[in-house]
Amino acid sequence: MSNLRRGVRAVGIAILLAAGGIVGAGAATLVIGLAMRFSGLSLTPVLEYGSIFIAGGVGFVFVGWLYLRYRNLTFEYVKIKTPSLRDILWAGAGYVSAFALVIISAMVLTALNTQPDTANQAAQAGMENPALLLWLVPLSLFVIAPAEEFLYRGIIQSRLRETFVPAVAIPITAAIFASVHFFSLTGGAGGRVIAISILFFPSVVFGIVYEKTNNLVANIIVHGVYNSTLVLLIYAALKLTNMDPSQTTAFL
Repeated sequence: MSNLRRGVRAVGIAILLAAGGIVGAGAATLVIGLAMRFSGLSLTPVLEYGSIFIAGGVGFVFVGWLYLRYRNLTFEYVKIKTPSLRDILWAGAGYVSAFALVIISAMVLTALNTQPDTANQAAQAGMENPALLLWLVPLSLFVIAPAEEFLYRGIIQSRLRETFVPAVAIPITAAIFASVHFFSLTGGAGGRVIAISILFFPSVVFGIVYEKTNNLVANIIVHGVYNSTLVLLIYAALKLTNMDPSQTTAFL
């Protein structure tokens, strides 16, 4: 097989895995939603959104697990291990870098007088019901970040690294990861594209951390703390200041 065909095949598999993650998350959400509906349970908004995120995480992990089974691979493929001091330092550097890139992006948008007319659906719901934002912190740390990093860095980036060097595999993974957020954003296509373009940069940071540490746990830490920080900033802006946090709600 030529290098071109191998490259196209690897990217095609990566896109199919990402699409499978969306389908798996949607299916799991539907199943749990139907189960709750027919059970007659009356859910609070917190429990409703929590169940959606948990279902989505289950769908992501299930698709990744199916791929490992298909290729007769073990969980060693995704490199899950206890983080060393070096891994923690890389995670810290990744967090600072990812957050700094989002701040710089927001400043650039402000300078250009360009505000993306979009928001993350969960963050938007949190702005309407701030109690949801506080629950997004543990969900980010223990559900969202582990599930997304397992599929995107652990499975997709690892698969791309079988074919490409890091300088190619990392941005491809980041582009796929950022693009998938199109479905979790509100508003018009133009605003979503701007938000996705900005999300690409922290996504690249996540990929670099994975490449440097070979440890998915380091990525989960970076991603979880990054998301939690943005959520807490939105909450603080709503409850403690007169700031409008809408500009940051698209970057989760």
